[in-house]
Amino acid sequence: MKVYWGNASDNRSKEVMREHNFGIMYSGNWNLNNAKEFYFSIDNGAFSTWINNREYDGKQFLLLLTRCLYHHIVPDFAVCPDKVGEGTKSLRFSLEWLKRLPRGFNYYLAVQNGITAHDIKPYLDLFKGLFVGGTLEWKYKTSERWVKFAHDNGLKCHIGRIGTLQKVLWAIRINADSIDSTSWPRNKSWEKHLLPAFKQKRLDV
Repeated sequence: MKVYWGNASDNRSKEVMREHNFGIMYSGNWNLNNAKEFYFSIDNGAFSTWINNREYDGKQFLLLLTRCLYHHIVPDFAVCPDKVGEGTKSLRFSLEWLKRLPRGFNYYLAVQNGITAHDIKPYLDLFKGLFVGGTLEWKYKTSERWVKFAHDNGLKCHIGRIGTLQKVLWAIRINADSIDSTSWPRNKSWEKHLLPAFKQKRLDV
């Protein structure tokens, strides 16, 4: 399972990332040198605008994609713009945004509260993976089914905001392809919440 750190800019965080082969999830500022060194993905920034009660405009997201194209650096994936917790409304929003996005990227479709596999089935060939967003309660209730659905349809599945030891172990157990969190570098919590999960995984093998 791949692990993406958000806001990983300090030297100690990057040392840990190098040692354990972790990547970066960009949602705002983009560092060219870091992007050349670490594998990375690009979030669309919808969650941060939602939690701050702002209208999403996607300018920063489009700028990051443009910079990637200019420097010939391709992220593992980019999350198509979505609406947090808004189900099929989010799906329609994502499909409209997809028409505006540059080619050459692996776009993931964000699934949100209330959306079903039936809703997104007709559009799977437009995406390379699913990004499980939504509220925490909905995420933990539905993610295992989303992972299986993605894999059954030849897609990958990423789960966002997985920061604690219990949650990381859960994501490993349900076979998620990747996770992200800003909490490890922000709270210096990798020794408590991230690394023990992978140690436990090795012991269980």
